[in-house]
Amino acid sequence: MHKNLFFLQNSHNSIHVRFDDIFFFETSEVEHYLNLKTRNGEYRFRETIKNLLNKDKRLFQSNRSFVINIENIVTLDKKNKIAIFEDGSYAYISLKKFKELEKLLKKLHE
Repeated sequence: MHKNLFFLQNSHNSIHVRFDDIFFFETSEVEHYLNLKTRNGEYRFRETIKNLLNKDKRLFQSNRSFVINIENIVTLDKKNKIAIFEDGSYAYISLKKFKELEKLLKKLHE
């Protein structure tokens, strides 16, 4: 499969999205489900964060509830510890992960 396509499948549905369009994944209020936020909409699917992180090494777990595509971060808010995306949506970053994310972003933009 093309490296820019991200594919998720379970017994209920399958989702194909361009990796470039992914902002973040967030744990859902529905147990064992994740919400996917993209440029083109939102999706809910059954998956664990652990399995998700094994699917693509470009994803970064910013805290217990969020997995983000660092390539789409527009602003990194140091005071509030959030990553902001082009549509204004945001993902929380734990204090422990913040410095690691800063280093990854610096490396990405070198």
